[in-house]
Amino acid sequence: MKIVKDQYVFSQDFIPERIMLRNDEINKLNYLLFGNDISATVVLKGNPGTGKTMIAKYLMKSTPLYESRYINCYTILNEKSIIAEIIGRNEIKADILNAGIDRALKMMLSAFKNERIFIILDEAHSLRRKDNSFLYYLSRSQELGGPPIKLLLVTIEDPEIFLDKSILSGIGKFNRVTLREYSTEELYQIIIDRAKAALYEGTYENDAIKTVAELSEENGSARIAIELLNNSVLLAENMGEILTSEIVLKAFREFSPPIDESSLMSLDQSELRILENLITLSTESRFRVADVREAMGEDKDSRVYKFLSRLEDIGLVKKSKLSAGYKKGVQNEYVFKIPQEILEQKIKILQYNTKI
Repeated sequence: MKIVKDQYVFSQDFIPERIMLRNDEINKLNYLLFGNDISATVVLKGNPGTGKTMIAKYLMKSTPLYESRYINCYTILNEKSIIAEIIGRNEIKADILNAGIDRALKMMLSAFKNERIFIILDEAHSLRRKDNSFLYYLSRSQELGGPPIKLLLVTIEDPEIFLDKSILSGIGKFNRVTLREYSTEELYQIIIDRAKAALYEGTYENDAIKTVAELSEENGSARIAIELLNNSVLLAENMGEILTSEIVLKAFREFSPPIDESSLMSLDQSELRILENLITLSTESRFRVADVREAMGEDKDSRVYKFLSRLEDIGLVKKSKLSAGYKKGVQNEYVFKIPQEILEQKIKILQYNTKI
């Protein structure tokens, strides 16, 4: 039975005509970036699956007056390669790669002398592992004799963690937009909208879409919900049936949520080792503060909670509250948002790649 009429709707490259549930954030971004003709550097922060990349590409699509560049900082190896991609002109890319860094930076500014420029640096937190002096030039382009550049940094972390003070001073406290995770009802709205666009009418039950949303709620991630819907639909097609809640549950039992590898890239080697220890100490993907202390070999609460905050910020764990019993108050419990065996495998691959 054929269910899918447009597989592209499930792709991460798909940009809908309207972005659901993010009007306020999009309006604020438009104001901060394009509300005047001077340079602007803005941070768009949120956990994986909250719509950061989709919103960034939507802004790029909806601002035709600007020459736009989209760069994924996780996939590009070094600063000069990023500069070459920002310039985007094949005839001078080789010159950029062969030039010294100062010369490459000056070439970048002069390349956009008479243009309106909008640059998106996605996975910007990956820049902590690269030289990033080019960010100073982009964020202060007019002061340095270049054009007014509109720069959007898309990240899972606060910029204070991966940017130096000279760049942070150009951002300030107010040029930031944070995306919260989606609720079950919001995930349902997103998934039903995708289902109507991607699937033939009458090939799915509404309860099946509700089940996808409910199973994805713990992560609050539209990306996970869309991928689970896609896997469920493919299973239903193979079974020759319409999509039902029972088929969604069957797909979920075999489902491995996608992991944003740039999240792990933001951790250094010592933090990765602590995370490995924590995986070993956790029970059924759950752990408490005492387990973190043991994994870190650390008694100082400030460091323990700082590490936990990092794991929450990059979308690897989620906090929940447990009653400790009568007159004992409430304790926090944490749960991995990604299956432990998958997370452990990704850590080992990352550690191996770092060594070679």
